[in-house]
Amino acid sequence: MTKALSPSQQALAQRSAEAELEAKRMQDIRLLLENLGLREEATIKLIIECLYDVGSVNLINQKIRRRRLNRLMKSVSRLSRPVFRMIAIRWFHKNCPQLIADWLQRKVSFKEASAKKPPRPATPLPASGPPPRSALASASAITEQEILELRSQVKRLNGMLLGTIVLLGGTTLWLAYRSDPHFFHPITQSVQFLWQDRCDRTTHPTCDALTPR
Repeated sequence: MTKALSPSQQALAQRSAEAELEAKRMQDIRLLLENLGLREEATIKLIIECLYDVGSVNLINQKIRRRRLNRLMKSVSRLSRPVFRMIAIRWFHKNCPQLIADWLQRKVSFKEASAKKPPRPATPLPASGPPPRSALASASAITEQEILELRSQVKRLNGMLLGTIVLLGGTTLWLAYRSDPHFFHPITQSVQFLWQDRCDRTTHPTCDALTPR
């Protein structure tokens, strides 16, 4: 003959069964979200591209004020879009189903809000009058620090711009030489012609050494 459970034990068993059912249902939701992400991957990629276009333009406009450098960074951001899309879609498949499932679980848990926090005491307003010298000195120091940080950022951006130009220029010249070894032949002839014309007008020790005998 089985022993009857007390009301507290019955309530505990009921809560345990409900928690187990909830965990199972949330696991089903996560699997459904994973399946949805795989079936709608093309749509997710389009959403990621739209977010990247909007976010990259806003970030560049906020961080880079110089017009030429701003345009260059926007061009670079358009070129790096496929790489960002590939990384973002992998992150989405790995993390978003669980994050969305957790968010949905919080929305349907209907847990009561925690105890209200006590109100903060009102901060007394400072007396009217000119600010003390210490406040002015600290504000001046903060302004100088911000100016130094902006100058260092401008220097780093200028270095990045110069390195990008050199890299792109060198790559273009190398590709042109690989496609046509005689690509620099007209340029060399032009330089020799200009140098010979200069030597005909002036006498320079280098001209005697370079002039064919």
